[in-house]
Amino acid sequence: MYNDIHVIPEHPNCFRLVFLLLNMNPITSGVPSKIFEKMAAHNVLDLSNTDIESLPSSLKCLTNLGTLHLDRCRKLRDIGLVGKLKNLRILVLQ
Repeated sequence: MYNDIHVIPEHPNCFRLVFLLLNMNPITSGVPSKIFEKMAAHNVLDLSNTDIESLPSSLKCLTNLGTLHLDRCRKLRDIGLVGKLKNLRILVLQ
């Protein structure tokens, strides 16, 4: 959801967050490496159509993540961390 977001805070206070829709935002600074460390309840993450170059290392902390959208992330090169998401059921790549 486009909101002209360029920078994401390192430690947001979103412990009960279930959905995070950052699609279509020019996230020029990338996604902070520790952003998901305390968001285990997270279920849906949409990073589609962003300028991210890598996935944050804390992605593996999203133990309940069931849906991940990475479509049209043209600068994203390595999605190896996705393999650590044991409950992931839907992965959207394009």
